[in-house]
Amino acid sequence: MEDIDGIENYTIHEINFDDALVFFDTEDIVSEIFIEGQREFLGVQVGNTFDEISSILGLPESIGQDPFFEDVETMRYVFDGFTVEFYAESREAKTASAMVKRTND
Repeated sequence: MEDIDGIENYTIHEINFDDALVFFDTEDIVSEIFIEGQREFLGVQVGNTFDEISSILGLPESIGQDPFFEDVETMRYVFDGFTVEFYAESREAKTASAMVKRTND
């Protein structure tokens, strides 16, 4: 992508689209999507509780304290080619966001 003056070229590695932040790898392939707001995907919605999500998607791969944020609980699902993590302040709280990550098969 060229800048306004047309002098320098640069590559965008993320795009902010509505309530989603889309990240690209070095080959310009989507590698992660961070979702906030009341977005629906896989039949569930950000804003559902862990119990509501697991009643639709089944038992998660794991539930526990987020390794990066001590005040966040993370529920993780592993699918063919991607993982989905839902984030909430506690296991009983409504989810505040989710991250879809491409896995390297």
